[in-house]
Amino acid sequence: MYHRLDLLSCDVQWLVDNHYLVYMLSATDWHNKDMALRAIYEALNLRRWPDYNLDGFNDDLSDLVIPDESGVVVVLQRFDAFAVKQSQAAQALLDIFADNARTFMLFGKRLIILIQTDDPHLKFDPVGAISPDWNRGEWLHARRTS
Repeated sequence: MYHRLDLLSCDVQWLVDNHYLVYMLSATDWHNKDMALRAIYEALNLRRWPDYNLDGFNDDLSDLVIPDESGVVVVLQRFDAFAVKQSQAAQALLDIFADNARTFMLFGKRLIILIQTDDPHLKFDPVGAISPDWNRGEWLHARRTS
């Protein structure tokens, strides 16, 4: 998380200089979850579901194309403006980003999320807590019992 724009700019410039794809998104005008998801989908060029929902976003984010030699950075500017209006949705988005970043990392891909806030006291619950999941071949209960 960043409060100071000069520190954020310095770090983003380093990432750009090292060939990361950087997506800057302003959350100032996100009034609800659908607006946030629409903006993220458009910026990241994700495939679209008929309606925007968090489960679909989680699935679609896992298909994000990430360059092997660098990575992808999503900068959520003024995320505090959204978090004040939609705290649960803001927390859920951060959880989804964190979970996907961890999964990408297992395969040598880098997804980095930077949060910029004008509120120096902004806090979130921990993000990315996971429980063990079944592998793809045994995801369905029927495949584990037959």
